[in-house]
Amino acid sequence: MALTQVTSDVVDGSLGPDWQADIKTADFNATNGEGYFVNTTSGTVTVTLPAGTQGDEITFQDYSSNFDTNLITFTPNGSQKIQGVAAGYSCTTKDTTVRLIYQDDTRGWSGNSISPAALSIHFLVVAGGGGGSSGYGGSPQGGGGAGGLRTSWGSLSGGGNSAENSIALATGTNYTVTVGAGGGGAANNNGYMAGAGGTSQFGTITTVGGGGSRNWSSSAAAGSGGSGAGQAYNTNGGPGAGTTNQGFAGGSVTVTGPGAGGGGAGSVGSWAASPTFGIGGNGINIDITGSTVSYAGGGGRTLGTPPGGGGASAATNAAG
Repeated sequence: MALTQVTSDVVDGSLGPDWQADIKTADFNATNGEGYFVNTTSGTVTVTLPAGTQGDEITFQDYSSNFDTNLITFTPNGSQKIQGVAAGYSCTTKDTTVRLIYQDDTRGWSGNSISPAALSIHFLVVAGGGGGSSGYGGSPQGGGGAGGLRTSWGSLSGGGNSAENSIALATGTNYTVTVGAGGGGAANNNGYMAGAGGTSQFGTITTVGGGGSRNWSSSAAAGSGGSGAGQAYNTNGGPGAGTTNQGFAGGSVTVTGPGAGGGGAGSVGSWAASPTFGIGGNGINIDITGSTVSYAGGGGRTLGTPPGGGGASAATNAAG
């Protein structure tokens, strides 16, 4: 009978992962060479991966058939990567077995059925303010409306709305960012209307530009927008409307007198007798940058104090 010599370099001594008996139901730190049964019935489980060296393997099994609703998320160690990205990855495939293998410091951990994890991001998006109109025949006009405001930071968003939920963004994905410009001012001409503010956008979050002010002799209403422009005179078409959950309407003029203030993210524009006249609606104080700043205040009446477009000031026709 012929004999075959077997050498150690062609024998696979691996017995597979060292499966752990305890079922993981909460966040945990993984160890090289081990296998884990993960139960996400009660919520997402985050796994912190160890520092990897080439050839290291770790395995994870969907114990409860819930990876599609409550994810398992993987966080790399320090500056190491997952599939070439220094950020978290998740598995959203039900009943799957995730096998991670460490390739090298360029690619890091790689595996099946994983994709970039969503990041929970707070946002503040403010549109451009509406322009103001110069006074036709020396008569003051209404102020421009503030740009619409939406935020997930703090407790209050625009138009009296509660702060929105944060949004989920995926690493390695491009998102549209647009900063809306202020609307141009209207010249000193009968019936002219200032420009509306531009729309701002961050991913799926958009805000509407503020309404532009209209010269007093027009019978039409002031411009609507994120917040509306103030009424120019008591005989014209009234103030501009705001946008729900973004800003308020401009102020109304109830008796003969100068124009009202534009609406702001925090309140309606207003009008009162001399010397107050048109005052822009309040902005909202937000500290998302680390410092408290008032955003999206309405413009005061043109040719008054304070004058100008939404969120701006000038002695004549004013841009937002």
